[in-house]
Amino acid sequence: MKNTKEYAALNRGTLRLLLCFVLAFALVFSLLSAAIFAETATAADMRLHSTTGTVSLKNASGKSVSIREGMKLYSGYTLSTSSKSYAYVSLDSSKVVKLDASTKVQVKKSGSKLELLVSSGKLFFNVSAPLSSSETLNIRTSTMVTGVRGTSGVVSADGAGSSSVDIYDGAVTVNTVSGGESLTVTAGESLTVALGAAEMAALTEDDIPGFAAVEIAADESLQERIESASGLDVAGVVSGAQEKLASDEAEAEAAQAEADEAAEALNGGSVQLPGIEQTLPSIPVIIPDFTDAPSPTDTPTADPSTEPSTDPSAEPSTDPSDDPTDEPTAEPTPETGVFDSDAEIGAAEMQLILDHGSMTLNNVTLTIIENVDFDTSDFVINGSGSIVAASDVTLTISGSVSINGDLAFAGEVVVSGTLAVNSGATLTNNGAITNSNYITISGKLINSSSGQITIGAGSTLENNGSIENYGELDCNGIYYGDGSVTGEGFYGGSSPVPTPLSRGS
Repeated sequence: MKNTKEYAALNRGTLRLLLCFVLAFALVFSLLSAAIFAETATAADMRLHSTTGTVSLKNASGKSVSIREGMKLYSGYTLSTSSKSYAYVSLDSSKVVKLDASTKVQVKKSGSKLELLVSSGKLFFNVSAPLSSSETLNIRTSTMVTGVRGTSGVVSADGAGSSSVDIYDGAVTVNTVSGGESLTVTAGESLTVALGAAEMAALTEDDIPGFAAVEIAADESLQERIESASGLDVAGVVSGAQEKLASDEAEAEAAQAEADEAAEALNGGSVQLPGIEQTLPSIPVIIPDFTDAPSPTDTPTADPSTEPSTDPSAEPSTDPSDDPTDEPTAEPTPETGVFDSDAEIGAAEMQLILDHGSMTLNNVTLTIIENVDFDTSDFVINGSGSIVAASDVTLTISGSVSINGDLAFAGEVVVSGTLAVNSGATLTNNGAITNSNYITISGKLINSSSGQITIGAGSTLENNGSIENYGELDCNGIYYGDGSVTGEGFYGGSSPVPTPLSRGS
């Protein structure tokens, strides 16, 4: 009996010792893991850290969103700053980018892949720790794409087809949009891409704008990185940071005042400066006065007496009866984006509609007969009807498209940007939708028996509304959201959408 008790006590002691060892190991492992992961910035989340001055925010549908510090920025959101106004965007706990005054930037996100689209203005970036191998942070302009891993610098876009990137420390890879050239820009270098041509130059202290200089002045570790990597006189940049910022703001204000004066001289209106979004001035049409010449007194009397007697009687009897039946959708429709009858349009007409910013279908079918890329940000489709991609035609959504009505797709549609079905809206798919980036459902998505939806690897389907699947729904990417899923269709892929309870599984 004594041996048995001693054996039991020994067992209990051994178990306690083993448990203590396991707990100690877990604690050490967690501390080591935290230390390791703290050295790697993660691009999983983007938030609006803070703002100064007048800053506006719009969602993917183009609707204004109230700004609050620390708010999450979703794919398709667009930030715009006014004069003497700035915005900070954080990457998790590290501040990574700052928008200069008079700057417009759109955020795009797919999983751990982030992209910032700079339409105009300047963007300062500072990533102190390299991103992990599965994460990307690209800064895109109209002429180039800059891949940021762990570096600092400024990307500029003048809104007129010229862009540049200045690197303060580290190195980036830049791909030109036209020409597909890949270039490496290192610390102390500046690259400008305009009209398909790329030009490299040495960076000087004067090239560092004030809004970036004040950030360098506030970060000693960044100062050390820049000084050791670029050889720039960082002390001079720091000491003159506030003066440089004030000078930049005064220069921008003076340029705007000069532009406003010029606009007033041109019969009112406004002039668009690089990086400042404004309406273009209306230019008056001046008709010369030829009162001294003899011909104007003769010609006006000849034309009314001869032409009106023939043209009004001849033309209206033929042309008006033909034109309205053939071209009701060719001219007025693309200009307004409103369709009141079935129509077939090509790429040129569709581009006019994209430039308009929205389209409305009034219970009609719009057939697109040429390949079209919806590359416009914040494009909105209203009303009800069908959009059909003709045979051998692909409709690509590389920008952001929002659906506000009751719409049906037919044919081949590729989503490489963002497609949003807003609350209260319904999208019925009768064709093939391939998603390689982001689809978000706040309303209803119906995949008919003839429909096929493929969510590619690395892409996202966010469902906060409802999905009804009667066709084929293959998910190889990420699915999340608290929306419902119903329908007796096929659910496949490497990471299939959760099977609805109604199917009994």
